[in-house]
Amino acid sequence: RRSGRVLTPQGRKDNMREIKFRAWDLRKPNMMFGWESLRDTHLLEDGFDNKDCILMQFTGLLDKNGINKEVYEGDIIYFTEFYKAGGLEGSREGDRQHKKEIYWNAEECAWYAGDFSLAWIISQDDTWEILGNIYENPELLKV
Repeated sequence: RRSGRVLTPQGRKDNMREIKFRAWDLRKPNMMFGWESLRDTHLLEDGFDNKDCILMQFTGLLDKNGINKEVYEGDIIYFTEFYKAGGLEGSREGDRQHKKEIYWNAEECAWYAGDFSLAWIISQDDTWEILGNIYENPELLKV
């Protein structure tokens, strides 16, 4: 079995991105990782259209904390939009901090957090990190 390439703000790790999923079990609020745990709970017996779980794909990224924090859709990340990074030309407000949910933007064919592509985020902020996810920590997105 070949290991997957995992992209980090620091660079590439291996030769290929691993396709992985996790699932939020709606029957008993619980996050499960890996096909084995999904198979053992019989959540996917009816296929991927199961109403008892929500599947989330691994983005191929790791947060600033390294191998302990794989980034999945549904995660909430914290990052800074730096004044000098663009998008704020002419503004004197300075840097802006954001907490946003990660999702797949089908129109752009890319992972996004709010209105920002993950590629842009990691190119301009090497301190971004996962705070939690929308199922276990929905309060993180409250203003």
